[in-house]
Parts: sequence; C-alpha cells; structure tokens
Amino acid sequence: MNEYYSIIENLIPTHNSLRNPNKVQSFLKAGKVMTAKISIINGDWYVHDGHHRVVAYLIDPNIPLVIKTEEYSLEDYRLPNPPLWLTPFDPISEVRLANFRDYKKIAKGRPVDWLIKNKFLYAEKRRVHTMKELADEYRK
Repeated sequence: MNEYYSIIENLIPTHNSLRNPNKVQSFLKAGKVMTAKISIINGDWYVHDGHHRVVAYLIDPNIPLVIKTEEYSLEDYRLPNPPLWLTPFDPISEVRLANFRDYKKIAKGRPVDWLIKNKFLYAEKRRVHTMKELADEYRK
C-alpha cells in the first residue's frame, strides 16, 4: 500500500468499536468522497469523527478519504467544557463508547462534577490502538 494508506491505518480511534457497522457498507456502496475529522493531540492523530468512513477507506482505498485536522491539548479532551464538551476522557488510555448520544441528552445542563462522576456512562478503557485494528475487528 502507499504512504497515505499507512498513515490512515495508524490513526488512533476514539472508540473501541463501530456504533453501526452497516454504515461501513453504505459508504462502500456509495463510493463517494468521504471526510474524517482528526484531532491532533501532542503530535498524535486521533479520529474525532469518521470512524466508519476510515474503516471503509481501509477496506477500499480507491474511495477517496479527505482528512480535516484540528489541534487540541490533552486538557481540551480531559476537562469538560459545557455546553460544548460533555464527554471528557483521556484519549491516551480511554475511549468514548461508540454510542454515547443518549448520554449527551442526559448530561445536557448537568454540573461539571456530575459529568466527571458519571464518566462510566460514556467512556471505557482503550482496547483498540489503531484504525487498522478497528478495521480488522470489522472484517471478522
């Protein structure tokens, strides 16, 4: 594979699994240009949004994948910033649950200490370290 493919394989997921694996097939069937949002934290590249699209690209690299990057600090991820950031976690050792949307409805308007105390509702220990690993899990 080419250098770009290798970079994409080594992106770091912020989920241990895909919320809806069928979405990967939808992206593969559509065959259109896909976009993924990447958070750069201390030089490491984390998939912030677009796990399904990245997996689709790893399965079929002929479908174009556009990467949009934004720099963040570890504190940006670790500390809550209501109302925008309700799911603080440590991206080095933790990931958000693939389906945390219901949590966001519950968390809206809650105090910061509640968000931190209830991290178990939206985060877990990291088990998957690269998008290649996530794609391999999908292929099983």
